[in-house]
Amino acid sequence: MSIISDITSIISELKKIKFFHIRIFIICFLGILAPGVLIVFYYRSEITMNYDVLKLLTFSISFTLPVVMINTIDFIVHLGDKISLSFILGCFLTAIQLYLLLYLSYFFTLRFKTFSLFVGATTLLFFVISIIILIIKGSKKKKSSNQG
Repeated sequence: MSIISDITSIISELKKIKFFHIRIFIICFLGILAPGVLIVFYYRSEITMNYDVLKLLTFSISFTLPVVMINTIDFIVHLGDKISLSFILGCFLTAIQLYLLLYLSYFFTLRFKTFSLFVGATTLLFFVISIIILIIKGSKKKKSSNQG
């Protein structure tokens, strides 16, 4: 009877989860964990077979988390104190960025070093675009305050 009550309590807890939280989890999973696992699998598939799950997840996250954090900072600069939204958008941008680069890497059979350079270059490009937008916004505010 204990197993049935445990299953019932788990099901009742799962029913309490809102769809919004499920979407956030999926976006974060697609932005942080999945690209890292794909990178490891594509470039060193033997690692996925030899390492245990915890080591593989840690190794995978170490590839993607720096990109997620830089992309999140890009959004924090523009959105201010909306850190949760910035993190979600950073994960979403990272997912698009890394999946596109993995596709190009597969299509053009790029080596890991070249792939890493493309990841760094696109992340830097997003950061520079973010700074340019911030400068343009600041100059527009200055012009409007000087005219008024």
